[in-house]
Amino acid sequence: MIFPLILSTLPVLLFLILLIWFDSYKLHMMKTVILAITSGMIAALAALLISELIIRFFPVDAMTYARYLSPFWEEILKSLLVIYLIASRRAAFLVDSLILGFAVGTGFALLENIYYLISLNDVNLLIWVIRGFGTAIMHGGTTCLLALVSIILVIHKKSISPLLFLPGLFLAMILHSFFNGFILPPVWETLFQIVALPLIITLTYQQGNRDLANWLQQGMDSNLEILRIIRSGSFSGTEIGQYLLRLKQKFPAEIVVDMFCFLRIFTELAIAAKGSLLLQEFEFMGVKKFEEKIIELEALKKSMGKSAYRLLMPLLNFSSQEIWQIGYLRNRQKER
Repeated sequence: MIFPLILSTLPVLLFLILLIWFDSYKLHMMKTVILAITSGMIAALAALLISELIIRFFPVDAMTYARYLSPFWEEILKSLLVIYLIASRRAAFLVDSLILGFAVGTGFALLENIYYLISLNDVNLLIWVIRGFGTAIMHGGTTCLLALVSIILVIHKKSISPLLFLPGLFLAMILHSFFNGFILPPVWETLFQIVALPLIITLTYQQGNRDLANWLQQGMDSNLEILRIIRSGSFSGTEIGQYLLRLKQKFPAEIVVDMFCFLRIFTELAIAAKGSLLLQEFEFMGVKKFEEKIIELEALKKSMGKSAYRLLMPLLNFSSQEIWQIGYLRNRQKER
C-alpha cells in the first residue's frame, strides 16, 4: 500500500510546500500552516461522519449524493477556519490567504484519501493517481479559491461582513460539484485539475506578491509622512496636517493628546512591521520588543473613546492589512 499512499498524498503536499517556499515575506509562522492542515483533517472527519449518517438514514443514490450533497457541507466545513482567519484579520493578503486556504484543503484531502485507502484496500494505482492528482488538488484548490475571492472582497470593501464570504463559498461548491459529477472522464478531469487550478493559483500568487510589495512601499511612505508631521508639529502644509488640525478643534485637550499618542504609536508599529517584512525578504530579521507599545496602544484606544477612534481611521487607512500588522509584530515577538 506504500505506492498508493504516496500517489494519493504527495502531489498536494508538494504543491503546498512550493507555495510556502515561494512566499518571500514569510507572512505566517509554520504553526499557523499546521493549524490549517489540522483543521482540514478535522473537517474531513466531520464530513465522513455526516456522510455515514446520510447514507444510513436517507435513501440517496451515490451519484446524487456526490454531486449535490457532499460538496455543500464539505466546502462549508473546510471554509470555517479560513473565514475565521480572514474575519479576525489574521489573514489579510492574497498570498497568505491562498496558502492557508490550500493548507486547509490539503489536510482534508490527506485524511480523506488515507481513509479511503484503508477502507477500499485497493492497490489499483490509477485510482490513487486520480485521487492524488485530481481529488486532492481539487480540495486544496476549491478552498484556496474561497479564500482568494473572500480576501479580495474584504480588501475592496475595507470591512468584514458574512455576506462577503458567500460568493467564494458558492464558487467552491460549484467547482466541487462539477468535479464530482464526472461530466468528463476521470482521467480528463484529473488532467484539467493538474493544469487549470495550479495555473490559476500561481498567477494569483504572483499578483498577490506584487500587490503586497506595492502596499509596503505606499504604506511606508504614508506612515513616515504622518510620523514626520506629528514629531515636527507642522500641520498646515499638507492635507494630513490640515485633517489633524480639524481634529484638535473637535475634542477636549486630554482626548486630543490620547489621539495623537495613539496615532504616533500605531504609525511607529506600522513602520516596524513593514520594515520587518522588507528586511525578512532579504533574509535579515531584527524584531524589537513591541509588546509594551501594543499594550499602550490598546489602552489609548479605550481612553480616547469610539468617536475619536473612528475619526483617526482615515489617517490610518484602517484596512485588514493595517490591523494585521499589530498581530504580526506580536507573533514575531513571541517567536523569539
